[in-house]
Amino acid sequence: MSLRCYGARQFECRPPKTAILWAPTAAFITACSIPFISGTYATVYTIVNVMLTALTLATAIQHWPGSGKKTLSRWGLIGVHILLAASFAVRAGQGLLAAQEFGRGLPDDLLLAIHLIVALFFLTASGALSLSLAYEKNATRLFHLATRDALTGLLTRRALEDKVREIAALGEFRPYAVLIFDLDHFKQVNDLYGHAAGDATLKACADIFTEVLGKKQIIARWGGEEFIAIVETNSPVEAHALAERSRMRIKKASIVYLHHRINLSVSIGICHSTRCDSDFKEMLLKADSALYKAKAKGRNRTEAAAA
Repeated sequence: MSLRCYGARQFECRPPKTAILWAPTAAFITACSIPFISGTYATVYTIVNVMLTALTLATAIQHWPGSGKKTLSRWGLIGVHILLAASFAVRAGQGLLAAQEFGRGLPDDLLLAIHLIVALFFLTASGALSLSLAYEKNATRLFHLATRDALTGLLTRRALEDKVREIAALGEFRPYAVLIFDLDHFKQVNDLYGHAAGDATLKACADIFTEVLGKKQIIARWGGEEFIAIVETNSPVEAHALAERSRMRIKKASIVYLHHRINLSVSIGICHSTRCDSDFKEMLLKADSALYKAKAKGRNRTEAAAA
């Protein structure tokens, strides 16, 4: 069970703790070295089952779902570990309450038969559920790699287009705005400080857009130094205010990379529509046209186009 607990930590990408492997064994050997304990089989039996209960529950805790990890396989794996821990706990109680009935071996009774059935079920179910959970975890990782920009963690261009088609097919569009962001003179960052500094700058700007607009909005890296957001807003004024808030945050931000402080600005194009069935591609073209107008007027500004 120590190996299972250690393996569960590795599977969940938690820092390994080698004490999980040797501490239970060391504790058991130490306990059995005490004559009072080693001289009574019931005491040894109780200690072993208490330790197994603790290790089994610890393994279940390692699999406890965090954010975005709630799947049937995970809950099932936790459930079978809790079931086995309960069985060990019952046997520990048996060692405490029926110590006088113990000989020098396992008590051959109904509790032993039930425990063996639980253990057999655990071995079969935990194996199947572990394979299922590994498959789900790998599928989630591949989906994330396919839909998320590796540098910024935002949606990719293709993923955003797929998301728009999915929403349109479900008829869930509410009044919304398309915002296109273009970092001003971004090439100078790469030329002056190197591409690693440029990558750090893009990541920092993506974080600012996510913070200002909110994680529930659809935000993507459109390509290069361009970003795009589809934001649910009830009015052009509200959409413009969000864009301006983003612009000011970028303007005020001082991005630190190594010993360099990088300051930059952003130009933004907006197209807002109160019609839920507005064509996304048409709005995108109008927002792009507004963006070029902002750049033509001197950059570091927001321009809006009517839908």
